[in-house]
Amino acid sequence: MKTPQPLWSIRRQLTVRILAATLILLFAAGSLFLEVIHRRLVQDFDRLLLAEAEMLQRNTERKGRFILWDLPDAYAAGSRTDPDPDYCQLYLKDGTVVGVSQTLGTDNLPLLAGRSNAVWDAVLPDGRHGRLVQKTFLPRSDAPETEVMPDDPREQSFQIPGTTSPADTEVVLVVARSREQLDDLLNSLYLSGIGVVMTLACVLAWLVRRAILRALRPIEEINAQISQIAPDTLAKRLHISAPPVELAAIEATVNRLLNRVEQAFERERQFSNNLAHELRTPITELRTACEVGGRWPDDVKSTRQFFHDTREIALHLEKLVGTLLTLSRCEGGNLPVQSRRIELRAIVRGCWQRAVVPEMRLQFHERVAAEITVECDEDILEIILRNLMDNAVAHSAPGTVVECVGIATPAGAELRLSNTVNDLEPADLDHIFDRFWRKEESRTDRYHSGLGLSIVKAYCEMLGLRLRVDLRDDRTFVASIFFPAPDSTGNSPLSLSQS
Repeated sequence: MKTPQPLWSIRRQLTVRILAATLILLFAAGSLFLEVIHRRLVQDFDRLLLAEAEMLQRNTERKGRFILWDLPDAYAAGSRTDPDPDYCQLYLKDGTVVGVSQTLGTDNLPLLAGRSNAVWDAVLPDGRHGRLVQKTFLPRSDAPETEVMPDDPREQSFQIPGTTSPADTEVVLVVARSREQLDDLLNSLYLSGIGVVMTLACVLAWLVRRAILRALRPIEEINAQISQIAPDTLAKRLHISAPPVELAAIEATVNRLLNRVEQAFERERQFSNNLAHELRTPITELRTACEVGGRWPDDVKSTRQFFHDTREIALHLEKLVGTLLTLSRCEGGNLPVQSRRIELRAIVRGCWQRAVVPEMRLQFHERVAAEITVECDEDILEIILRNLMDNAVAHSAPGTVVECVGIATPAGAELRLSNTVNDLEPADLDHIFDRFWRKEESRTDRYHSGLGLSIVKAYCEMLGLRLRVDLRDDRTFVASIFFPAPDSTGNSPLSLSQS
């Protein structure tokens, strides 16, 4: 099956995502900033336009039935040729024109009916975009309510119709100014903002790429170092110069993994070496027996001895292969387990009867409380105890004591088997469960293959029992099995009953 190739590297993903998020934030912040500036400039423009309207309002007065409107020179006919003239017009509320600036000529400014005060955008008479202000007010009146004709030719005058009360006559002032300069300023501001954002984006892209390259350099260093590790170079370890916190944890984890892998490879190599040594002796014996049997085929006694030796060798090899298969099934969880209540003391005594060797003159001291029972597979537990006792008998000094103690506690139960040894060292405890491990290098003992404690450990792990070995200062080897206490539901492999 072909391994799919990744489309995106971490470097590319980080670069794209950081840049995308940053650009979104930059455009959002820039848009908000430009919107604020836009509103502020428009408000300032409107403020000036309103100030102009207030000035024109103050220049409007009523004398009797006449409305007089004094316009500044900026609204005179000569200003019509200016590049940016201003416009104004005065109406009655019904739309009757009261006065108009000379800059308008014959044109009129739009009037919003029904609005007292308003500011809006519109197209000016000269075709330019402009901003208009509309104000409704009563003209000021400083003269008595008499018929007074205007005496200033510069003032525009309008006679109020007779049907209207002069005191209640309101006028509507419309002032307009081109907003092209404002729009040009805003457009320049927008273009400058876009340019600044794009420049910042380019600079940021360079900085982000450079920062990510530097940040991911330790990962490339790790990858390069891992690619150099092979089965024959498992002793190598990762070493990163000044790693970040996250990669320091990865470095430590990978190094611990390499330690376990190296130990596993070493165990496999040792297993292969031990298995070869273990098989070499029976194979040599089998070859020798065949050679002897073939040399004197007519010797009935020799032939019988040949078949007897061959059978013993075959039984030894069969036991060895069967033990290895059992270990494989234990590790794969393929052995059936049938738990039932077992009296611990009875099974301990039965196993010792089959393990005792009279020539060793060993004394067995058993102190297991009769009321301790456990929920366990009896056949498997018997194999565990027999292997432990066989190990104790094989390695005890002649005439010493083998002691078995069983203790029931609220935390569970403990079965402790101890015997005196002479050739075991504390450092040997690290290898005592290894397959085919023996203290002596020679493998001339046909009856022991170095698999007993491996079987014990495998079965204990399968049953959920905890196994511990210790070597005391007085040369006493202790193997302890801990049975767990039942939980609150009572569903446990251990059941303790006290009479």
